[in-house]
Amino acid sequence: MARPLLVSLSQSIINNIRISRSSFLLDFRRYNSSSIASNFDPSRKDDVKTRLLTLLTKLRDNDIPKLDGHITCVLNVTEECIEATKFNKTLKNVQTLLPNDINKLKNDLTEFIFSLQSIPTESFETDKIDTFLLFNEEINRQHIDKEAVNNIFQDLTNVIDDLWIAKRSKLKLRAAIQDLKSLLSHLQDENIDLKLSVSRVQDENIDLKLSVSRVQDENIDLKLSVSRVQDENALYKYHSCLNELMRQTVRSIKKEFRRKLKMEYISENFDKDTFDSLLDPRRIFRPSETAP
Repeated sequence: MARPLLVSLSQSIINNIRISRSSFLLDFRRYNSSSIASNFDPSRKDDVKTRLLTLLTKLRDNDIPKLDGHITCVLNVTEECIEATKFNKTLKNVQTLLPNDINKLKNDLTEFIFSLQSIPTESFETDKIDTFLLFNEEINRQHIDKEAVNNIFQDLTNVIDDLWIAKRSKLKLRAAIQDLKSLLSHLQDENIDLKLSVSRVQDENIDLKLSVSRVQDENIDLKLSVSRVQDENALYKYHSCLNELMRQTVRSIKKEFRRKLKMEYISENFDKDTFDSLLDPRRIFRPSETAP
């Protein structure tokens, strides 16, 4: 009886002295985004872990929204510049799904940050993490783009490999980073689709402008043709009026000329005495005088 009791007591003592490996395993619990910021104490000197969490928080709160803002800006400008009928299905899908993708990316990154908090600070004291922080803390965040964010996620894989944590925890963190990279890649694909759609709309807009330009040129030609027809019509009316005037003038001249010819003929062939004799009542024709 004494031996089993001694073994049990020894096992209990060993369990109390041994460091529990569960402290080195990640616990993916539900998170509260406000708790992440509250764990950063600005009064103390930032250690490597705090610097890493701060960098990832900036990535979540500042850099990813810039990608969101850039794509949203392109969407808004596109929607303002083109007709509603041209705002095709791809653009509508991006416009609808973009907020969900961005929120999921931010939430996944928040959960990843929350998971890193459960790792002891000593596990972050490695050369790779120092190099990662030195490089990414010096990035010009005013001009950060999707490639820079993708590179940060890629470098995080090496950081996770260098952490002093259990292999199972590393696998969980790698899976989380891979999910983040996949989501960012999906976001990039949506951005590419958006740019292609915008390019197609711009091409259609250029074709439309060329068509409008051709119509305007044809309209100018039509106006010139109408102007020429109007000028020809006015000239025709002028010539018609001139011809009618000439015709009436010629008729008047002919009429006056005939009248003058008659007067000249009479004056040449009949003198005044002849007229007077013809008009003498005594010489009026009587039938009795001419009878046999």
